[in-house]
Amino acid sequence: MKKLLIIALAIFMPMATEAALRDDLSGRIHIQVQKNGEAFYVYPENNERYYLGRPADAFQLMREKGLGITNLNLQQIPLASLNPIPDDSQDITDEPQNNEPESKASELANNTFNLVNSHRVSIGVPALTWVDDIAEESLLHSQNMAEGLILPSHVGFDQRVDTLADKLGSYTEAAENLAWNNMQDPAQTALESWLGSPDHKQALENPNYDITGVGVGISKESIYYFTQIFFDIK
Repeated sequence: MKKLLIIALAIFMPMATEAALRDDLSGRIHIQVQKNGEAFYVYPENNERYYLGRPADAFQLMREKGLGITNLNLQQIPLASLNPIPDDSQDITDEPQNNEPESKASELANNTFNLVNSHRVSIGVPALTWVDDIAEESLLHSQNMAEGLILPSHVGFDQRVDTLADKLGSYTEAAENLAWNNMQDPAQTALESWLGSPDHKQALENPNYDITGVGVGISKESIYYFTQIFFDIK
């Protein structure tokens, strides 16, 4: 039976002047942790910030002021050539696939899990147990954020918890921490941003949680999106 759902998110970026930051974030969405995690869209026409409140309001604003895609953008997409199907006598060599992003994401997820557990143990809180089902749900959410399919937020958290509850059984508490950054050590940066935010820190250090999973998505711009979900199923 559900009793408590806790959600929190954080973003960490280098310090910059307000003007320079607005230029850098023009056409982008950003989160102000010091403003209770409020989301803003910087409209490139005037570099003014527009507050993204409820999901419906946010999507309406993006429909009105989002950059979208232009004919020039479409012209820059190369068209595939129509080559005849080779016969059986031709030597066909498969191109090697680049699995580096997937491998990097998996490594970062494991590093984050270990960093969180090391911190918990250092303050006398039991280490968490990794559960693949939770990690898979976390990874899907991180990939959706990295690919721009959803705004970086906790949208769908209740559904993720319900899906996992069907697999894990009854639970007492559940929480979700999000972070994204493009720093040299993304996992360490995510941990530090969580520890610097009371809501994240509370979820991360909660002694009631006993299982977890971490998923990391990597955008084309090399921004790392972290999702960690916690459960208390004792």
